[in-house]
Amino acid sequence: MQRIISAVRDFFRKGDLLLLMLCVGATIFGIVVISSATNYYGNTRYVLIQSFALLLGVMFYFLFTLIDVDIFAERRDLLFIFNLLLMLLIIPFGIAGTTGQRSWIHLPGMPVNMQPGEICKIPFIIIMAKTMSIHREHISSIKSVATMGFHLVFIVGLILVLCRDTGVAL
Repeated sequence: MQRIISAVRDFFRKGDLLLLMLCVGATIFGIVVISSATNYYGNTRYVLIQSFALLLGVMFYFLFTLIDVDIFAERRDLLFIFNLLLMLLIIPFGIAGTTGQRSWIHLPGMPVNMQPGEICKIPFIIIMAKTMSIHREHISSIKSVATMGFHLVFIVGLILVLCRDTGVAL
């Protein structure tokens, strides 16, 4: 019980509650709009999915507020490999979404599919932030610009080649 109280105390000390409340408010507004748009059909599936996503997002916000991202950033090589492997899952398991791009992976037993390109954005941001932090003294040098350019071109190119989804790539 003491660990839980300590974790909650850390969350309120480290977390940006204004940001969390703005995101929750915007999501609730989105749920209301989805509800009004789908109420005519009597279908609550999208409202339930969005509500579940809201709860999941708040839980992840709580979790990631307590985790030191620098621990992950130190292993940016593993994050790079994670992004590569996650995107390569599209080749054998990819399914076409409603837009025709083969950028989704069906999760058995789940009512939703996963889009690996969206998940890869988080490790990509961590990789780029750590790379900029390492090269901060000489950020405009050819080596640091080439490193950051490589990461950018690699992940965007991978998304474009495997998914043909420019929206996710942008």
